[in-house]
Amino acid sequence: MKPLSILIFLCFILVVVNYGQSRMYQSQKILKSTFKIDGLLDDADWSEGEWQDNFKQYFPYNGDDATEKTEFKILHDDSYIYVAIRNYDTEPDNIEERLGRKDNFDGDWVQIMFDSYFDKRTAYGFLVNAAGVKMDELLSNDTAMGDINWEAVWEAKTSIDHLGWTCEMKIPLNQLRFDNNSEQKWGLQVSRMLARKNELSTWNYIDNTTNQWVSKFGELSGLNSIEPSKQFDIIPYAVGKFETLKQDFDDPFSQNNITNLLGGLDGKVGITNDLTLDFTVNPDFGQVEADPSEVNLSGFETFFQEKRPFFIEGKNILDFRITERTTNFNLSQDNLFYTRRIGGSPKYYPDLEDDEYIEMPVNTHIIGAAKLTGKTRDGLSIGFMESVTREESANIEFHGNRRNVYVEPLTNHFVGRIQKDFDEGNTILGGMFTATNRNLNAEELKFLHKGAYTAGFDFMHKWDNNKYYLKGNILSSHVSGVKEAITETQESSRRYFQRPDADYVSVDTNRTSLTGFGGSLMTGKQGGSFRYLLGYTWRSPELELNDVGYMRKADEQMTWSWVGFYKQEPFSIFKSLYAGVNYWKGWNFGQEALYEFINFNHSISFKNNFYYYGEVARASKSLRPEWLRGGPAITAKGGWWHNFNFSTDEQKKWQFGLFGFNYWGDDNWSRDYIYTFRARFNPMTQLLVSVEPTIAYHYSEIMHVASEEFNGIDKYIIGDMSQDRFSLNFRLNFSITPDLSIEYFGQPFVAVGDFTRLKEVRDARSFIDEEKWHQFTENELTYNSEDEIYLVDENQDGETDYSFDNPNFNVQKFISNLVIRWEYIPGSTVYLVWSQGRNGDSSYNNLSFSRDMKDLFRVYPHNIFLLKFSYRLNI
Repeated sequence: MKPLSILIFLCFILVVVNYGQSRMYQSQKILKSTFKIDGLLDDADWSEGEWQDNFKQYFPYNGDDATEKTEFKILHDDSYIYVAIRNYDTEPDNIEERLGRKDNFDGDWVQIMFDSYFDKRTAYGFLVNAAGVKMDELLSNDTAMGDINWEAVWEAKTSIDHLGWTCEMKIPLNQLRFDNNSEQKWGLQVSRMLARKNELSTWNYIDNTTNQWVSKFGELSGLNSIEPSKQFDIIPYAVGKFETLKQDFDDPFSQNNITNLLGGLDGKVGITNDLTLDFTVNPDFGQVEADPSEVNLSGFETFFQEKRPFFIEGKNILDFRITERTTNFNLSQDNLFYTRRIGGSPKYYPDLEDDEYIEMPVNTHIIGAAKLTGKTRDGLSIGFMESVTREESANIEFHGNRRNVYVEPLTNHFVGRIQKDFDEGNTILGGMFTATNRNLNAEELKFLHKGAYTAGFDFMHKWDNNKYYLKGNILSSHVSGVKEAITETQESSRRYFQRPDADYVSVDTNRTSLTGFGGSLMTGKQGGSFRYLLGYTWRSPELELNDVGYMRKADEQMTWSWVGFYKQEPFSIFKSLYAGVNYWKGWNFGQEALYEFINFNHSISFKNNFYYYGEVARASKSLRPEWLRGGPAITAKGGWWHNFNFSTDEQKKWQFGLFGFNYWGDDNWSRDYIYTFRARFNPMTQLLVSVEPTIAYHYSEIMHVASEEFNGIDKYIIGDMSQDRFSLNFRLNFSITPDLSIEYFGQPFVAVGDFTRLKEVRDARSFIDEEKWHQFTENELTYNSEDEIYLVDENQDGETDYSFDNPNFNVQKFISNLVIRWEYIPGSTVYLVWSQGRNGDSSYNNLSFSRDMKDLFRVYPHNIFLLKFSYRLNI
């Protein structure tokens, strides 16, 4: 071989080898900073240090050179890390510069990430878009999707010029966690989003088929002799609140105006280099957006997303989800810790006699809460939360005489979570323990559990460069209380032990405790073009998590499988393709089959940044133990469903989307559709407007109406129900600066339910209508319009045998939230809030948009005006 050929060959080998290796950057220390963080990169200190570039695409063209040059530089002193990023752009007039409030970023952006533990699983991310909007996040489990609710205090500014745009960051070392070692080695990654091309590029190349992120970072050195400093932030706040509402002059508790002034304290303290203590005393969450409106006819509790800042931050550490999100949606929400249990509505609502009035607290007040979270250098993740909610009472008045009734006991919730990494994060072992203890001195509250405890163990092992994995968990629960409390637990909608056809469970009225078990086991392949997942999950009939966790339903086992194919290299008009198949089957602990589904799904990303997702599924005949609310399990025929989701390029000023869902039951036993249209308009850098109207329809010939008793026989009444629903979500975000924003959310909501063909269930498991139920005749069923009840004369002797309420409904709601937020100095904020709520109803059994909207806005509103001021003290 000729010398020139040998030289070329050796160079080629060198390039190939280096392409798969981690890049390295060495930060340079400066003795005394003179930086003015303004985004201009004109400070003298920026003459120090090394610029690095040569970014590679993560998508759309995996591994290709970035189409625009990006370079960065890192310096540090004893207290801060300084970052300069120059984003070259050959079309500077087309830079997507979009303002928004903190963590609501869009357009062109850059991000720097530090794996300061160097555990190749967790990292701190600091992101800035071209308009100067900041986002910080905590990445975990070697994924790119981090927890954006982690809050850091840092500075960043940007500037646009004829070469592109620039960014300066000043990140305090006390916002990061690292060991007190003289020799520091961190993981490092810098990424850039070029919005108009939807191009994400990274400094250290990451293959987008590996399903890895943090473990593929480059390395940062040069931070020798820095010393970790402990964070100590105290944030006192004061809140002024004024309410206006319609006064009911017959109600002695009703007022037209209510004024309150209160205060509290939030804090963040670095206990060690690795652990942070967050605490709150008398917290207020008045600036948080209200939950969306709904009408729940299922008998199960609705799952609501957490929106309160104290409970959101660090929730990834305190998470113990039983089943994968990729499985049956209802099961995937089950978790040992559900933060909405803390500070929720009181558990007891007294039954009122005629002419009695009540003054009832809306929420349980949190006296104080604290959580200790962090991760040590040797891979031990720790999370502990302790909270105390106060005893609540309601005042009841009857003709001038008042009495006090307790509606919520003094309660303590404790949650503890640990996880340990082994073999550079390829093996993870963990455990979780929760405890709920209530002071049940009041007789009316003894239907609650006095004590409730859960414990779980989980593990995960990955191999072949994170391509394959095996993971699982096992958990148990134990609740205790008086006989009445445990009887109510056995008869609750989560288990229905009283079902007459359930021969494997029964109600024991003498029990004072209940112990249950659950868990899951799954394995799969998560890298490459072909991927799969297999799993099994179970919840024993006695399992109970809902004192501080969330569980929709016990007494269920399920197996599931999924296979999927990904093509992530662009071709023709496509940017990426996905196609997959899901199958899952469930049964109870009586070994009765409950359901069986098969699902075909696919998604397409186009080169013009349009997106489409589609799904077609078949459901077999099913057995529904919960539909008759404690009665026998009833069968339902199968059906087909289809849903789709389409959206245009989100980087354009106008973006549109359409979501649709359809279900067709066999023999027309059920019919559903939901359609949501999304329009998003970004007419200028500061303004974003979005509108999402939704129309929905649900019909079922099996909808529970009532359970009654006649001559010692339980009667289960069902009907055909047609429900129409309309809602409109409207959002407006106007950002004057990255630190001063105005946000508005409004949602009118109307749901109308009409019941026809009222029937008594005879043979719940039959698929023949004439055997399954008996439809009431005109001679058997009459309606009393004055009392709005149905009267049943089953034996037709002229006497009413039993009765039940008219199940028809027309619910009208409006929620509105206007928030002006100003972060006047980093970590210190002022909120000005106006919230309005309207709740109405109507006797109409059909939906009319114009009529129902007029009725809704005739309802007298409940207005809340709030001014909240907080100030961060860095001690």
